[in-house]
Amino acid sequence: MGPERARVARPSRASPLPLRARANKPSGIPEASDYEILFSTLLLPLSPPHVLLAGYSFGALAASICAPPAGVRTSYLLLSYPLSVLWALTGFRASPFVRGLEEGVKRGRTTGERWLVVWGDEDQFTGVERLREWGGRLREMGGGGVEVLEVEGADHFWGARGRKRGMMEGVMRWLEEGMENRVAGDGM
Repeated sequence: MGPERARVARPSRASPLPLRARANKPSGIPEASDYEILFSTLLLPLSPPHVLLAGYSFGALAASICAPPAGVRTSYLLLSYPLSVLWALTGFRASPFVRGLEEGVKRGRTTGERWLVVWGDEDQFTGVERLREWGGRLREMGGGGVEVLEVEGADHFWGARGRKRGMMEGVMRWLEEGMENRVAGDGM
């Protein structure tokens, strides 16, 4: 017998968004579909106990609307969500993203999904007061499942010396708390 050949994962026909339909969708929808394809073809066959969906800026937009795979505990990490330029990034079709994020946050009340939304108070695209207001609304919608982290002196790109460290420490603390809660058996 010859050497075993590596199997290449290909998008399934059951993908929520067929590749041929992607060209007609607002920017961000095809990227969210990529997350879902990753789940169905690579992760779910491995039966992971927990999945972290993370995205930065435009990637946070895509991650935020990706529905969790059935039966897998899921957490979301959104860094520098592009709130004020959502309209431009989605070709003036922001409503599916706003609705998808809100539905996901609300869903977390019953499913135990955790959300961490992180921004810098010197973001070049969205004013800090608007981010604070938005973060407060997400927290209200999601109950205890949504946390926000504002990093003083950090901008959208996390280039300020030492500010990235504050973000990383906050994210690590949130991840560790999630693991502690899971071990304690509260289902998060």
